[in-house]
Amino acid sequence: MKRDEVYKLVDGERSHQDKAADYNLSVEERSIASHLLMIDKALIEAKKDYASYDSKRKALESVRSIAALAVRCMELHDTPARNA
Repeated sequence: MKRDEVYKLVDGERSHQDKAADYNLSVEERSIASHLLMIDKALIEAKKDYASYDSKRKALESVRSIAALAVRCMELHDTPARNA
């Protein structure tokens, strides 16, 4: 899979997050710490899914969600560019 295809998947997941029912983040849910906890929870689930022979696809769905959570955190907190 090419990088631009992956970015489209992450963008679609971000759109899904934004369209979720009554999607209004509280101040607490907007924090970096809150995002790290959500990412950690999703990562734990992804690892459990990956350990199951029948859940590789579900693990990858969690990876997509984790990537989108990271993007949302970066959007909310004006992430600086990498210094070359």
